[in-house]
Amino acid sequence: MEINNQLFYDNKTEINILRHLLQNPALTFKLEQYSEQIFYSVVNQQVYTALKDVYRHHNALDMILIKDYLKKNKNEIPDGYVEKIVQSKAGKNFEKHMELLLDLYWKREINKIASEIDYTSNASDIKQSILNGLNNVEMGIEEESIAEVLFKTSNDLLTGTVEKGIPTGFSDIDYQLLGLNKGELITIAARSGVGKTTLALNMFTHQVFNGVKAIYFSLEMPKSAVIQKMLSIKGKISTGKMRQRNFTEEEVLRISNITGYLADKDFNIFDKNSKLAYITSKIREEHLKGKCEIAYIDLINRVTTSKRTGSRAEEIGTMTRELKQLAMELEIPIVILAQINRGAEHRDNKRPLLSDLKESGSIEEDSDVVIGVYRNLKTCDKNTDVEVDYSDDDPDKNPERVELILLKSRYTGGAVLLKEYSGDICTIKDLVM
Repeated sequence: MEINNQLFYDNKTEINILRHLLQNPALTFKLEQYSEQIFYSVVNQQVYTALKDVYRHHNALDMILIKDYLKKNKNEIPDGYVEKIVQSKAGKNFEKHMELLLDLYWKREINKIASEIDYTSNASDIKQSILNGLNNVEMGIEEESIAEVLFKTSNDLLTGTVEKGIPTGFSDIDYQLLGLNKGELITIAARSGVGKTTLALNMFTHQVFNGVKAIYFSLEMPKSAVIQKMLSIKGKISTGKMRQRNFTEEEVLRISNITGYLADKDFNIFDKNSKLAYITSKIREEHLKGKCEIAYIDLINRVTTSKRTGSRAEEIGTMTRELKQLAMELEIPIVILAQINRGAEHRDNKRPLLSDLKESGSIEEDSDVVIGVYRNLKTCDKNTDVEVDYSDDDPDKNPERVELILLKSRYTGGAVLLKEYSGDICTIKDLVM
């Protein structure tokens, strides 16, 4: 199929971008991650490369430096072309022009992929071919040099700029971790029934309601059940009422308002497939569509691979390594929920330890952050003689208290964060002190 990429080319937009760079050289750093391929015109590609290289070596842009560069490098730039760019009229909104430039670039790449599709193949192969093609585009991104990273890092440190990740909704966690950060694999670990899903859903719900584009893989309950828990969390309506459909008029109104609000948010829930290949493919697909800033996988112990090799621990290790690599590649945090081994059951102190993950592949090695969740389940059992004291903040005595233990993080480790737990409304929240 013949490719006609001229349909996705606007010289005025390309000239606008180049003029903005010449007028404000500092903008060059905004474009360091992009290759010259985001421009369609070969001449504009070469001008862009010249501006980047000159600014990279001289930390300045002027016509003398640019002309000297062009003389030393063979190119197809006509005499006086750069001067014409300087004299041209450019729109004021750089970000708008940049968005259009990238949009046109993407359309050209998609057009190219479409032209190479073998339509005699089955639909599944065609879909995979498209996804592979899109994954290879990578937004025209090129590797940053060490010098570029060094300069940016130094500049951030000296100017006091602190890059924060996606907030969790828990003030102390966000303080300790600076949010959930790009490229990180975050593990929430606990015994069954303690509250790791509740914690993850509270984070997910908070993020969705605050405009974060998030996706959730639920391998233990259907999509409808996840939505129901989100409504329970945000509406502060008991899960019992949800099951019985026994609502007051005020609760009906609350559910309706929350539903309408959620309908306008960019999030998705997947519950049909536990294969690792499907999960990673969906994360890539949603990210390419601009709809995935963070991904949750509940629960990693339920995920399977297409080929079983070695032990289950080795299989989980393969999964976590692949998910860590995916997080780094897409520059998003990926949160996985993990079941700890039964070692904790035989200890007097049943709080989770990092060593409890040792038999679960290399989760503890591949994870940047591990959050252990502890709650004394015996306080919920009416058939035990465990002392229950709702006025005590000790989770061993109070079933409405839960501990979040930062078992591993790049910033701090061992911190114990006390939270209020309510299984009735599927909620873990900061204590009001």
